[in-house]
Amino acid sequence: MKSKIIAAFVVLMTAVSLMAADTPAVEAQLTQINPAPDMFTFRGPINVQYQLTIKNPLVDQSITLRRIVLRTQGKGAYSLRADDPITMAINPESSVTVNLSAWARSNGGFMRSTEPVDVVVQLWFDRSNGKSFVKQFVQLLPQF
Repeated sequence: MKSKIIAAFVVLMTAVSLMAADTPAVEAQLTQINPAPDMFTFRGPINVQYQLTIKNPLVDQSITLRRIVLRTQGKGAYSLRADDPITMAINPESSVTVNLSAWARSNGGFMRSTEPVDVVVQLWFDRSNGKSFVKQFVQLLPQF
């Protein structure tokens, strides 16, 4: 039993490393476009808006964004978990900017409303050659 688990783990790690070796160097950046400076925020739902910019570095292949996952980690002005499918094609050697809106949960008060927010971003892509890949990064969003 133990050898089967180890063998499965080795196969999984090999597959992940092969996928990572074939992953294009897609650049992405998330920016919050509606921070509220010096505002008392009540505890509860708030609407946050972002711009997501994605650059496709591939010379000969388009990529298609299939899913966006946003979630906060640690303490900050708000907490968020958003996960939805999307279909957005990005042509070779070009970039796109997508406007996003999500409902988050405010922690409430003056002090917390200015705390920066760490957002973990997962972007799921399909390539025109049929291969899929995931781009993941953490974006620190200041709350001015």
